[in-house]
Amino acid sequence: MTDRKTAAELKANADNLWELGFSPTISDLRYIKLAEFENAEEEFETFRKAHTAALYECDAENNTECKKTACYLYGGECRHTLDKKFAKKGE
Repeated sequence: MTDRKTAAELKANADNLWELGFSPTISDLRYIKLAEFENAEEEFETFRKAHTAALYECDAENNTECKKTACYLYGGECRHTLDKKFAKKGE
């Protein structure tokens, strides 16, 4: 695993070296590429989890954790929850 801060600093340093006509070390370039790959994998996994989670019809009156900024109770479009404990009975 790579460290995002270290990878960002190495990338900035590598870019500066290129601009000055120098080549960064191969190990730095490998680290930067590995960090970019790991970040892309992490973003994809986050996206996949968000888009494969079960949705439940929300029992908005009993949902104590939702801020209800888009809730149907107040004219909004949201009628769903990811949290099964706030699903309408029978879901």
